[in-house]
Amino acid sequence: ISPPAPVKRLDATFESCSDLQELFQPLSPDLVALQLSSGPLNGRKQAWGFDGFRLNLLKTNQTLFLSGSRRPAACKLAMTRSMAAERRFTDRGLRQRSTPRTLRP
Repeated sequence: ISPPAPVKRLDATFESCSDLQELFQPLSPDLVALQLSSGPLNGRKQAWGFDGFRLNLLKTNQTLFLSGSRRPAACKLAMTRSMAAERRFTDRGLRQRSTPRTLRP
């Protein structure tokens, strides 16, 4: 018996932080999104339903700061960076883990 295939729940693009906040309403009703870099914002939020959990994928061309409460269960967070972003972090003496971390409320 093979596991059920993932089901795409959402596939939406956004061009502003307020658009992104609307897309996150089901997950984080009081989410605040701020754009930290300059230039036009182009992003995409996808949500996939797997057997027993949901995966939210956020892609954007700008640096964003997201803050807000979420549902009380723990969630996994994984972040990827471009090589240019990696150099900026290294130049500032900052190191970040590349492995997923569990966030708890």
